Amino acid sequence: VFNLLRDFDTNRIEYWLQSIASRAGTAPVVLVGTHVDECSKEDAQAYLDKLRATYGSRFKNISAYAAVST
Repeated sequence: VFNLLRDFDTNRIEYWLQSIASRAGTAPVVLVGTHVDECSKEDAQAYLDKLRATYGSRFKNISAYAAVST
């Protein structure tokens, strides 16, 4: 879970994905961005698309990308 408004730096997400991969390699992962109600749908979708492009091929256990309001 990450804040769509504050967590534009993906280093934290990378850290957690690496941690999950090393400890529970095949566990399903859902990346959830919060505060979607405070940003435009286009910005939220662009950020989720960036995550999908960056991590989708490296971390096959990511099963979903979602954005929710607070």
